[in-house]
Amino acid sequence: MFAISFAPGVFQAAVAASGYADLVASFGNQELRHSKMHEFELGKMPDAVEIFRRSSSINKVYQATTPAFMIHGEGRFPGATATRDFALALEANYKTVWYKAYQGENYYIASRANVRTMLRDMLAFFNMYLRGIPHSLPDDGTRPLMHLSGVVTGVRSTAGVIKHDGVESAGQPPPDVAN
Repeated sequence: MFAISFAPGVFQAAVAASGYADLVASFGNQELRHSKMHEFELGKMPDAVEIFRRSSSINKVYQATTPAFMIHGEGRFPGATATRDFALALEANYKTVWYKAYQGENYYIASRANVRTMLRDMLAFFNMYLRGIPHSLPDDGTRPLMHLSGVVTGVRSTAGVIKHDGVESAGQPPPDVAN
């Protein structure tokens, strides 16, 4: 998620699996090992809240240019909403995004069946955005979503709304697109 938001134009396509989107909102709501890693790298909360906020990829999603495929597991403990939140923020900012939650997993995708499906989905995504080959994934309800509107709701971020160059958009097009 960091490369998508903080390195626009560097990558032709990206897959983000089970990552971090909003470090402030997720602090204390994630596995202890992740909280300790962020504390070691960024500082102790609440003293480092501004560093956590500046390091949160969801707050810079408006500058993303890379087509993104957001994937994570869902249905078992421990779970997290960071990938879904980030995908929704990308869509709210009119960015190219595919999204898929693999059922019967915790936040990470580990089962043989889901890993096989995930690799097939990733190949289709990269073929489409790197080689220009249209995907041939079945339309059976298992292929990745290319539009999330009306499917999942509620971008959760400490910013509260999506911002474009400091202007609140709350799902509206950026100012340069709206006019």
